[in-house]
Amino acid sequence: MRVIFVFCLIGLYWRGGEAIRGGSLTRIAQNPHLVSISVNENFACAGSLLTLDWVITVGSCLIEVPIEAITVRAGSMKTHSLGQTANVESVLIHPMFNWYTQDYDLALIKLAQPFVGGPKVKPIEIAKDETAANETLTLVGWGENTIAVYGELRKLDVALITVDSCRASYKYDIISPRMVCSWVDANNSPCWNDFGDPLKNKWGRLVGMYTWGRVCSEYPSVYTYLYPYREWIATAVPDL
Repeated sequence: MRVIFVFCLIGLYWRGGEAIRGGSLTRIAQNPHLVSISVNENFACAGSLLTLDWVITVGSCLIEVPIEAITVRAGSMKTHSLGQTANVESVLIHPMFNWYTQDYDLALIKLAQPFVGGPKVKPIEIAKDETAANETLTLVGWGENTIAVYGELRKLDVALITVDSCRASYKYDIISPRMVCSWVDANNSPCWNDFGDPLKNKWGRLVGMYTWGRVCSEYPSVYTYLYPYREWIATAVPDL
C-alpha cells in the first residue's frame, strides 16, 4: 500500500480530481498494448507493452514499491479480472526522476514471464518522429468518468498545445522539454487514476503517458514525452 500513501502526500498536490472525463468507451482489442498495473491487488496505473515481457509506464506509479507487490494484467477490459497476469522481475525507474517536478517520469518493467501474444495482447511501437503542437492524439485508460463510474475503459481525443501555452498555465511549475501538454475543455481530460495512460498518434504509435495536472477541469494535462527517451529505452530493452 506504500504507493497509495505516497500519492496522498504528494500526488494530490500535483494531480487531484477524477479520471478520464468525456471521451467514449473503447475495447481492449482496439488497444492491445494496454496493461493495468496493480500494487497489492489495488489498481495503481496503466502501462503499455513494448514487447511481450517489457512494459513502459510512469515512474511515479512505482517509486519505492516492492517488486513482489506488483502485478501486471494484459488482454482485459477490466483492471482486476480476466486476461493474463504476470509477476515482475525488475523495475527500472529513470535515474533522473524528480518527485517535485515530475520530470523524467518514466519506468520500465521487466516481467517475470512473457505474456502470450494474441488479438488482445500486442506490443506498441514508440513514435520515431517528434510530435507537433496542435496535433490530435488519442488517450486510453481506466478510471472514473464525470459521473464517478470507475473502471470503464475509455478513449479521448486531445489536442496538444504549445509549450509556451502550457507554461503560461503553470507559472509556478516546471514544464520541461521532456513533457507535452494537452487541453480540450473542462469536460474532457484525463485525471485521477489515469497515470500511465498511453497517448497515441493517428498511426497508433506511442507518443507519451499521462503523468500529472492540477485541477483537471481547469488546467492542461501533462504527459511524459517519449521522443527524448528513445535511446535510453532502446538501451534498456534489448528486444526493441
